[in-house]
Amino acid sequence: MASSKKSTKSTEGKKAKKTQEAHITNFLSSVIDSTKDLVDDLLETAGDVEKDVRERADDVRETVTPSNIDIESLRKQVRNLSDQVEKLANLRVSTK
Repeated sequence: MASSKKSTKSTEGKKAKKTQEAHITNFLSSVIDSTKDLVDDLLETAGDVEKDVRERADDVRETVTPSNIDIESLRKQVRNLSDQVEKLANLRVSTK
């Protein structure tokens, strides 16, 4: 009978250890799955942010970069100012 009790305790101890190991394994598996989900979400969010930043940078570049029409208009205004400065310089020289 003593041998029977010993083997029952041994069997119960093994079952308890297996159950405890299963709980630890399940816990670790849950932690790993949660970590994977978190990393996936972070990568997805980072990708979305990068895409938005690129689009906005393109929009800003288009807004800031002058068009050919604007450049030609500025050139024309500079020529007009140069002509006016020359006229004023000639007037000043002729009045002296």
